[in-house]
Amino acid sequence: MSAAEYRKIIAVDFDGTLAVTQFPTIIEPKWNEIAICKALKKQGCILILWTCRCGEDLTAAVEWCKEHGLEFDYINENVPENVEKWGNDSRKIFAHEYIDDKATNPVKERAWIRRLRKAKAEKLIPAAIAVVSIFAAYGVIAALNLLF
Repeated sequence: MSAAEYRKIIAVDFDGTLAVTQFPTIIEPKWNEIAICKALKKQGCILILWTCRCGEDLTAAVEWCKEHGLEFDYINENVPENVEKWGNDSRKIFAHEYIDDKATNPVKERAWIRRLRKAKAEKLIPAAIAVVSIFAAYGVIAALNLLF
């Protein structure tokens, strides 16, 4: 696949991301996330269903997605061009972006903390709100052992 033909790869989690679930029961769709995935697919992105489900539970999730108009290019597998390019099929699915209800981005979190500090310094928000927000953000990052 040439650089001109290369398409963005997006890995999408199922439980908690595309559907509200109480594993293994699928309770209801998360329509906003489904719409985003459909739009990405329409833009030409490669979508990979990236889930811990397996066996009958995986089959149920794939069928549920199809019933809701969402079809994936790959299910829990790397794009063949990347397997060929790198000479292996890593257990970790390669994607340019991952859509997951459990995801966090420490770089974006730190930028958010800097914006809060600046807003506090410029008196755009009350100090008490800024301090609580900053500590909450640090708590999330520290809990993930990603602060420093």
